[in-house]
Amino acid sequence: MHIVIVSDYGYVSGGAAQVAVKSAAALAERGIKVTFACALGPPSRELDRPGITVHCLGASNIWAVRQRWRAAAQGIWNAAAGQWLKALLHDCDPSETVVHMHQWTKAFSPSVLAVATTCGLPFVVTLHDYFLSCPNGAYFVYPKQRPCSVQPMSAACWATDCDARSATHKAVRLLRQVATGAAVRRRSHPLHVIHVSRRAADVARPLLPAATRHWTLQNPVNEAVGPRVAAERNRAVVYVGRVTVEKGCVVLAKAAARARMPLVVMGEGPALEQVRQTNPEVDIRPWGDRAAVDRCFADARVVALPSLWYETGGLVVREAMARGVPAIVTTISGASDAVGSAHGLLVPPGDVDALTNALCRLRDDALVRRLSEQAYRTMGTGPQRPAAHADGLVNIYRSILAEHRAQVA
Repeated sequence: MHIVIVSDYGYVSGGAAQVAVKSAAALAERGIKVTFACALGPPSRELDRPGITVHCLGASNIWAVRQRWRAAAQGIWNAAAGQWLKALLHDCDPSETVVHMHQWTKAFSPSVLAVATTCGLPFVVTLHDYFLSCPNGAYFVYPKQRPCSVQPMSAACWATDCDARSATHKAVRLLRQVATGAAVRRRSHPLHVIHVSRRAADVARPLLPAATRHWTLQNPVNEAVGPRVAAERNRAVVYVGRVTVEKGCVVLAKAAARARMPLVVMGEGPALEQVRQTNPEVDIRPWGDRAAVDRCFADARVVALPSLWYETGGLVVREAMARGVPAIVTTISGASDAVGSAHGLLVPPGDVDALTNALCRLRDDALVRRLSEQAYRTMGTGPQRPAAHADGLVNIYRSILAEHRAQVA
């Protein structure tokens, strides 16, 4: 078996890239041949191991390109990236190779998706977001701060002011989505997608072609290091990740202030100043490495991810729970798959009062300890562990290859 992983980033820049890198490492440990194709480097050191061959295009992130017209053109269709991947896949054995797409919108563009759908090799896409069907990738109306409800690329979609930046950016994203849709329609084999949560699968399924093959596999979580975090002894609610409005950061800042609970925010993003103004007492920490994130978890009474959008996974929630930190997430988030009455609390999206009440409930030390202990036990086993996640991937790859062999026989 030979797996070609395609990811914009060759290093851990966020949840999607982390999954791509860690799954490559876990597959290589099982003796599976892995080719890791990335656009942006330098490649992670985790990829520097036997069984993994790394190819880096050395492209630029489209948001780093100074000329706007050039950035737009690269985002819509990066022809050089497509030709590069086509050459990389040319000699791959279609009976043993699966192309696994993770990200392509930051540098690669839909040109690499077009190559994957027409190269004769079976392929699968992990849906870390909704870019396969939705122009802005979040299925979210940013100006109104609410989830979207229209069919992507319909007349209503074209007419909706939904972009986080401007109408011009929306126009570019629409053109990119036209290219994405064309690439998917040209596929020579069935479209296989991996959802990272049941909740995300429910949202994405109606947005994809009817004949799509659907798989659900939770993202891998780092192995817990050390004993359970004694969350009941801590006081702070902690948020770790990109600081944006759609992730509910401003709502969290308001609720923490009302509940008089210390707030720790680790990350960067466009809503950081708004969070600071909303809650002047917030402890803002710069984005850091794994050790820095673990130190944040060690200070946490609860981790919060009050997303306003249909967040597909919420990997940081599972990582915190693996350390024994309870969680508060919204009912529409993919993280709600893992969080319930046994591991944390669920709240409606955008409801400051509900989130405030949830934080106040967690003043109860006995409740926090029960949730903490249960989270620590539960997240120690299951499909989210790296080894079990790799086993799940192998099973999916085998099924895809078996179907492909049957079709070409």
